[in-house]
Amino acid sequence: MAKSTSAPPAHAWSSATTDNPSSSSLTSVTDPVASSSVNTYLTLPVEECERMIEGFREFKLEEIGSEEYLKQFNSLQTLNLTAHLHAQSHTDEYILESLSTFSSLPLLLSSLLTLETYRTLLLPPLLSSHPSLPTSNGLRLYFTLYSEASTLNLLELLFYHKHTILENPQQTLDTVDYCVRQIRGLCLPVKASKMLEYVKRKYEPGEEGERIMSRTKTEELRDQQYQIQYSLGLSSLTIVRYLLESFPSLPLNVQSRLLKTHDILLMLIPLIEEPPWIRLTSSSWEVYEEGKWTVPEDLNVVGKSTAQVWLCVFYLTGTKECRESYPLNDFRKGQILRLRKYLTDVLIDQIPVLADVRRYFDELALLQVPNHPTTHEMTEIAPIKDSINRSFKPNTVEEHYAKVWENVKDSTDPILKTLTDVYTESGIETVLGEPPEYKLNGLPVKFLTVKLGTEEVNFTVKPKDLVKGVVSETDRGVFKRYKLTPEGAVTVREDCEATALVVFESEINHRCEVKGEVVLGEGKKKLWCQVGSVGEECVVQIGLERIEGEWKVNKGFVSLPVNEE
Repeated sequence: MAKSTSAPPAHAWSSATTDNPSSSSLTSVTDPVASSSVNTYLTLPVEECERMIEGFREFKLEEIGSEEYLKQFNSLQTLNLTAHLHAQSHTDEYILESLSTFSSLPLLLSSLLTLETYRTLLLPPLLSSHPSLPTSNGLRLYFTLYSEASTLNLLELLFYHKHTILENPQQTLDTVDYCVRQIRGLCLPVKASKMLEYVKRKYEPGEEGERIMSRTKTEELRDQQYQIQYSLGLSSLTIVRYLLESFPSLPLNVQSRLLKTHDILLMLIPLIEEPPWIRLTSSSWEVYEEGKWTVPEDLNVVGKSTAQVWLCVFYLTGTKECRESYPLNDFRKGQILRLRKYLTDVLIDQIPVLADVRRYFDELALLQVPNHPTTHEMTEIAPIKDSINRSFKPNTVEEHYAKVWENVKDSTDPILKTLTDVYTESGIETVLGEPPEYKLNGLPVKFLTVKLGTEEVNFTVKPKDLVKGVVSETDRGVFKRYKLTPEGAVTVREDCEATALVVFESEINHRCEVKGEVVLGEGKKKLWCQVGSVGEECVVQIGLERIEGEWKVNKGFVSLPVNEE
């Protein structure tokens, strides 16, 4: 229940009041993260790592999403995060060595292709025949779908090492086909791709808050699928770059697959002409880096994804084996030369090897290429993917529902807590690319919206206010309070219902929402309205001031639990 008072608010758990809401009368505590000089990172003993990897097994289509499958995914995600930490800190990469020792790449690739088949063939009819599934099992569905991105992310780390490619020639063909299927989704124009339209659209804080509050669970699952599909495309692009770097050592059937069947060089052209990781908003350009959209300090600085594409072009045009095997004709020549105008001096200064690409384009412009007659070639079927697709039968959907979804709900699902525990490990922010500092509820706030009757006010937390947050001990753990800055002037004309929504930066759109009432007082110039409580793990305090006879929202605070580690 919301409370209105003319005195500035103390914390909801405090029995004292203060004259200044930006300071607390409670005994202050030291911020354990900010004051610590030692970072404790996510660790995994070698023996535990080997035990996990040795216990991995393949799952059939109808078993995807089961409790046993999600337990294995939890182990895989722990390995994935720890392996990335080792790569970032340049320490002993024993996880990758263990994966190689136990020959796990074939199993990981088979799991990846099974998940793709699940997402493209099994999931659509499953949701069609059981439309309530996203409502009752939305979180379990998300983790099941996200396991594909996590598996590919670990494979991306494995393929960084050339010996992984050379030691597994039988799986390379399936890898190439999978990566190309994901990259194709990035090559479409934005208007022709609902996925890219969703990912590249910039919502205003109020607009996004209203959209998130009004969308159904099915629409939320669809948005999550779009985000996962986008990340799959970016990871696949990186793997293709690793494969092209090792092109001379690839089997001949894989070389032919890349150059002739998929014509990977022409596929890359739309990624340079209309990069799916760059968008223009109403105020600035933004680049998708490290899993989020950011405003670059200098747009001329080449981003990671752009660099991956140009390095692919370099290997395709600068490698002797590629030049000799690529069937050039007038059409391909014309398409390739479309890239010549993008090879500016600024770009070449940052990626010097592209000077050879520009020289090649200049030579190609003068070259008379032969027009080879159209020929029909036998194409090898990717064995793993074909076997998985053949396992999909008309009765697979109902077998899967009966085995996995029929008797389980998110509200009583014990495996979900196990899956989320890995993200609360100390030091996880280092792996995920976040600064090791206090975050609201363990996550950075995306936006905060408060509905006051028919009016809506959006708040932001400025960087300087993140530093000044007040930390306090409660019987529910450590809470931290931050100052909110309202966007625009909002008038509250009468007593009304208040709904506060806090949305955090996370792939599952973690949020908290509290409701209450606002009672306007007579004869007062200022009011503080509190929505939520410590028990609800969300306290939003809204300051109102009477200006020319009308109540205006002019300030606010939000208090949320934080991690102590």
